[in-house]
Amino acid sequence: MLPGGDASGEAARADAPGETREVDATAGATEANSRSTSTPTNAQSASTSTSSNMLARTGLVARGRARSSDADETRTSLLRNVVTEQEVAMLYHENSPNDAESLRALRRWAKCYCCCTPHAEEDSCEGSHRGESFANDSNETRGRSGSRPRRRRRQRDEDNSCSKKSRKAVSRRLTFLNWMPTYSVRKNLKTDFLSGLTVGILLIPQGISYGLLAGLPAQYGLYACLVAPIVYALLGTCTQLQIGPFALISLLISNTVSSIVDPDEEEARYIEAVLTCSMLVGAFLTVLSFLRLGSLVNFLANPVISGLTTGGAFLIVTSQMSHFFGISVSRGNFFPTWVAIFKSLKDTNVATFLIGLFSLIILLSFREFKATELARRTHLRNLPIALIVLVLATAITYGADLGEKYGVRTLGLVPGGIPAPHIPKAFDIAGELLVPTIVISIVGYALSMATSKTFATKNNYDISSNQELLALGMANFIGGMFNGHPAFSSLSRTALVHELGAKTPLHNAMSSLVIVVVLLCLTTYLEDLPYSCLSAIIFDSLKSLLMQVKEPVALWAVDKRDLSVWLVTFFGVLLFDVAYGLGIGVGYSIIVLLYTVSHPHFAVLGRFAMIPNLFKDLSRFHDAEPVPGVLIFRIDSAVHFANREDFRKSLIAAVHDRIAEEKDNETEDIEQNASSGATAARSADTDANDLEAGTRSQGAAEANGGASPLLSQQRQYVHSVVLDASCITDCDTSGISSFIKIEKELAKMGIELIMCNCRGHFRDILKRSGITLQEYVSLQHAVAYAEGKKIVSTNAAPVAKAVITTLSRASGDAERVQLEEEKEEEEGADTDADERPVAAGSTSTTASSTSKSASSAATAKTQ
Repeated sequence: MLPGGDASGEAARADAPGETREVDATAGATEANSRSTSTPTNAQSASTSTSSNMLARTGLVARGRARSSDADETRTSLLRNVVTEQEVAMLYHENSPNDAESLRALRRWAKCYCCCTPHAEEDSCEGSHRGESFANDSNETRGRSGSRPRRRRRQRDEDNSCSKKSRKAVSRRLTFLNWMPTYSVRKNLKTDFLSGLTVGILLIPQGISYGLLAGLPAQYGLYACLVAPIVYALLGTCTQLQIGPFALISLLISNTVSSIVDPDEEEARYIEAVLTCSMLVGAFLTVLSFLRLGSLVNFLANPVISGLTTGGAFLIVTSQMSHFFGISVSRGNFFPTWVAIFKSLKDTNVATFLIGLFSLIILLSFREFKATELARRTHLRNLPIALIVLVLATAITYGADLGEKYGVRTLGLVPGGIPAPHIPKAFDIAGELLVPTIVISIVGYALSMATSKTFATKNNYDISSNQELLALGMANFIGGMFNGHPAFSSLSRTALVHELGAKTPLHNAMSSLVIVVVLLCLTTYLEDLPYSCLSAIIFDSLKSLLMQVKEPVALWAVDKRDLSVWLVTFFGVLLFDVAYGLGIGVGYSIIVLLYTVSHPHFAVLGRFAMIPNLFKDLSRFHDAEPVPGVLIFRIDSAVHFANREDFRKSLIAAVHDRIAEEKDNETEDIEQNASSGATAARSADTDANDLEAGTRSQGAAEANGGASPLLSQQRQYVHSVVLDASCITDCDTSGISSFIKIEKELAKMGIELIMCNCRGHFRDILKRSGITLQEYVSLQHAVAYAEGKKIVSTNAAPVAKAVITTLSRASGDAERVQLEEEKEEEEGADTDADERPVAAGSTSTTASSTSKSASSAATAKTQ
């Protein structure tokens, strides 16, 4: 506190008691210390003048009682005049508390000085503030009273941190809290309302059709569109996803639940079983969400999903043929049902067939019209054609009295009203419904996630797989309480929502409002709706799935293994059922995966004559040549128990193939040289020398108890194996044992195993297992070591000179190369002492001694 500031300070506190409570306890502690201090010294006077100057600079002048306008002016002046940290500390400790607003504004700035930016508000900085450092520095001056505000600030920060975490956790589960508080009525309501209205109108015929496909009365298809979309709008993470009945899910319900309860004999029991299954599906998905098993869908390969949906589409078409032709066909598998359909075509109801055909032609024609430029310009592509067809078919049937006169089967009376929530009464067969529950959950979730990922990518946002599990689970669980059968996403309806430009999931609630209006007011007008029209609507919605039958053609060109998975899944669905087909497809895809993992790709590498440091697969690059005496082998996979034996056999087989290839090449060279007498003489001399050297080597080996005479011959063809480990990402103990076995087998053949490009994780495994092998950081270094060379530098200039040297030798200019090498030796350059120029036309030389190589080159040059 400044000298002489007691009275003014007391006056200020008396005038503005509310403001002094906001002032930090520092002022009180400093004032108490100043009362016990004697007359100010010269140092205190100097401090007083410095503080006054800084107050003048920052605009913090004593104003007595601060008003709101004065406080704003003080804050503005403070932000414009930034002072140093030391000056802030001095002001913080020595400023008189007369001007409470000025001191409070100063503390706000001091609290955020660590951000290097002055802040007018306390919460404008999200970083960790170091305002408490002033309190720590002045602890001695303020006494023990300074600990209380620090404790309060720390507790307040902890409370804010905890509240932020809790709010974040809640908003992560209740996703509507992320978009509803900031919802813009002006920007988003129009597109959301139009999207929901259009999709709701489309849901009227589709809901009725898919409800009948599930073996339920027509109104239950509308019940599935009632509550589930609203629940998903509150919990889902995909903005465009539209929840409701889906054809494949309805087929799964009919085929699985009807095998437990017969819908013809026990209709009420069947309905309760379906509703129970819906709640079980919701509970199962919710449990998976809390177990964070959203990645479960990754075990369903794309060929499995495509084959499943395509086969299911064919089954749906088969099941609707009886309604489309107005015939009676018993339920059965795919091929027996088609046999029965062809036998019953003579009993076709012509009026029923004509109404269905008329409806299907309009629907398919409009689908083709939507792809034209005229439809884009006139905005007719979003016309609810399915509802229009439904109204026309109903009007024609009602006006011509086709139901009474020609026996056209119609929908009949549809009860209206909103169903009351209740618990289904079929939980006594929950154990029997377990398999249908799992199948419907997995298929529905897989299809929904595929749709969600597609449109999330198009609109550039992320989705949470676990949150999607929770949203779909709660939608089906609560929807089952309101008489709704299992509901998941529809690709066609979601694409329509995307085209209409919906901005938030509110469109799901809007579509539910349309269904509410239909259930309350319009169900009486559905009595004369013909079944054949509903079958035509189903056929039209399945066109995209039916066209997937072309996918095997693309799979044949890309990957025949995926083609086999697609075919097995597809015919499994047709021959047995959707549930069994799914199991067969998943099981077969796992078998294919295990076969692929146990038989990885191997490659034998070679290098180019013009680019000696470039190594490529010999089977793909025919210009590449094998390195003489060196086999470069690469495995494109991790080494584990499943592929260790295939890896070992492939490497040893590659060694034997190289030895046989070198022998064949040597035989061809000898036969070609035998045509000339001089060449034959040189070959005889060389063979005699080689035989004599081989005899000496054999005698030395037998004297030392060494290997057989075959060893010395094999070393002439392959003496080193370089294993490129750049693709080995992991290795288990079984793989380690295979490396040890390979090393021993190669050692028996007199071949050295050299490793290169080992990754850090794989290198650590080798070190822990105690395997000691020759290892190099690059393939070039390993090959150079195997050839008996030595790389002295990795700079660009020596590498370029080595390439030029190689090209010069290939062109036959060996004398210039030799002169350049001698010149480098005189200049003291680092060269490879083992390199020797190879003369053109010389025969294959042995690596036994340097003198023999030089003499053979000189002989060839003389000749």
